[in-house]
Amino acid sequence: MSAVWSHFKLETEGCPTATCNVCKLSVSRGGKDRAAFNTTNLIRHLKNKHPAQYSEFTAATQIKTWSQPTLEAML
Repeated sequence: MSAVWSHFKLETEGCPTATCNVCKLSVSRGGKDRAAFNTTNLIRHLKNKHPAQYSEFTAATQIKTWSQPTLEAML
Protein backbone atom coordinates (compact mmCIF):
# COMPACT_ATOMS: atom_id res chain seq x y z
CA MET A 1 0.00 0.00 0.00
CA SER A 2 1.31 3.44 -0.91
CA ALA A 3 2.49 5.80 1.82
CA VAL A 4 0.23 8.48 0.30
CA TRP A 5 -2.74 6.84 2.05
CA SER A 6 -1.61 8.24 5.40
CA HIS A 7 -2.79 11.62 4.04
CA PHE A 8 -6.12 10.48 2.52
CA LYS A 9 -9.26 8.68 3.63
CA LEU A 10 -11.67 6.50 1.65
CA GLU A 11 -15.37 6.58 2.45
CA THR A 12 -15.86 3.17 0.84
CA GLU A 13 -13.47 0.80 -0.90
CA GLY A 14 -15.01 1.21 -4.38
CA CYS A 15 -15.36 4.99 -4.15
CA PRO A 16 -13.68 6.80 -7.10
CA THR A 17 -12.48 9.64 -4.84
CA ALA A 18 -10.43 9.97 -1.67
CA THR A 19 -10.69 12.77 0.88
CA CYS A 20 -7.57 14.74 1.78
CA ASN A 21 -6.98 14.66 5.55
CA VAL A 22 -5.49 18.18 5.45
CA CYS A 23 -8.00 20.25 3.45
CA LYS A 24 -10.92 17.79 3.18
CA LEU A 25 -10.99 18.12 -0.63
CA SER A 26 -12.32 15.15 -2.57
CA VAL A 27 -9.61 13.99 -5.02
CA SER A 28 -10.19 11.62 -7.95
CA ARG A 29 -8.47 8.25 -7.77
CA GLY A 30 -8.00 8.38 -11.54
CA GLY A 31 -10.57 5.95 -12.91
CA LYS A 32 -14.16 4.85 -13.07
CA ASP A 33 -13.65 1.36 -11.72
CA ARG A 34 -11.35 -0.36 -9.24
CA ALA A 35 -9.06 -1.70 -11.95
CA ALA A 36 -8.25 1.84 -13.12
CA PHE A 37 -7.75 3.47 -9.68
CA ASN A 38 -4.26 4.78 -8.92
CA THR A 39 -2.54 7.21 -6.56
CA THR A 40 -1.14 9.66 -9.13
CA ASN A 41 -3.75 12.36 -8.49
CA LEU A 42 -3.40 11.95 -4.73
CA ILE A 43 0.36 12.43 -4.92
CA ARG A 44 -0.06 15.39 -7.29
CA HIS A 45 -2.55 16.99 -4.85
CA LEU A 46 -0.05 16.71 -1.99
CA LYS A 47 2.76 18.11 -4.13
CA ASN A 48 0.75 21.12 -5.33
CA LYS A 49 -1.34 21.95 -2.26
CA HIS A 50 0.50 20.60 0.80
CA PRO A 51 4.30 20.73 0.35
CA ALA A 52 5.05 19.75 3.96
CA GLN A 53 2.97 16.58 3.68
CA TYR A 54 4.46 15.88 0.26
CA SER A 55 7.93 16.02 1.83
CA GLU A 56 6.79 13.51 4.46
CA PHE A 57 5.46 11.26 1.71
CA THR A 58 8.67 11.41 -0.34
CA ALA A 59 10.77 10.72 2.76
CA ALA A 60 8.63 7.68 3.55
CA THR A 61 8.99 6.31 0.02
CA GLN A 62 12.72 6.64 -0.44
CA ILE A 63 13.79 3.53 -2.27
CA LYS A 64 16.48 1.67 -0.46
CA THR A 65 18.88 0.22 -2.94
CA TRP A 66 20.20 -3.16 -2.05
CA SER A 67 23.06 -4.60 -3.94
CA GLN A 68 24.36 -8.08 -4.07
CA PRO A 69 27.95 -8.36 -2.84
CA THR A 70 30.51 -9.12 -5.49
CA LEU A 71 32.20 -12.47 -5.59
CA GLU A 72 35.51 -10.81 -4.69
CA ALA A 73 33.96 -9.24 -1.59
CA MET A 74 32.73 -12.65 -0.46
CA LEU A 75 36.11 -14.37 -0.83
